[in-house]
Amino acid sequence: MKQLLITFGLILIIKFGYSQSEFDYIDGQTIYFKDRTSVMTNLCDLKFIGQIVTDISCRYLIISGKACTGYGAKISIFIQRPVKDRITISSESSFYSYPYNHYNKDGSLFSESRAFYGEVLPGNYGIIWFHKIYLSSNKWKYSVFLAEIKNEKIVESDNEELLSKTLEQVTINKAFEINGLAESKN
Repeated sequence: MKQLLITFGLILIIKFGYSQSEFDYIDGQTIYFKDRTSVMTNLCDLKFIGQIVTDISCRYLIISGKACTGYGAKISIFIQRPVKDRITISSESSFYSYPYNHYNKDGSLFSESRAFYGEVLPGNYGIIWFHKIYLSSNKWKYSVFLAEIKNEKIVESDNEELLSKTLEQVTINKAFEINGLAESKN
């Protein structure tokens, strides 16, 4: 009975979380994990950001890259569940922007975004973006976007959560900030 309770408790603890397999390296378009599994993609400039494992042990990878064909493809972030150890990005795939800072010609900040993945809000798993843009009326306009894993699907929504709630998740290692690309100054 004691073993059953311990097992049940462990199942509840790992309902959502991070996979036991840790990222190892990338070779071309393939991501390799320390547990000797791999996931092939069709992306160039591939980068592994993180992963989330759902309550039914589905692994969602958070990766970035761009289409290998076509001139001028932009690097984007993807949250995808591998199917048969493969992720195929198509024109129908949802893609997201990296967090960034944009500056005016005078060097002042014009807009800023931050992104986080993991348990970004208590009980909410996925990626969340906090964006602010400077308005001409000496005010900032704030917006929040959430791409959340719900019932084994990615559900997108605008949100009004506070950055402080996500930062609390970061301090207890339940959420992790995604580093932006190089800052763009005009």
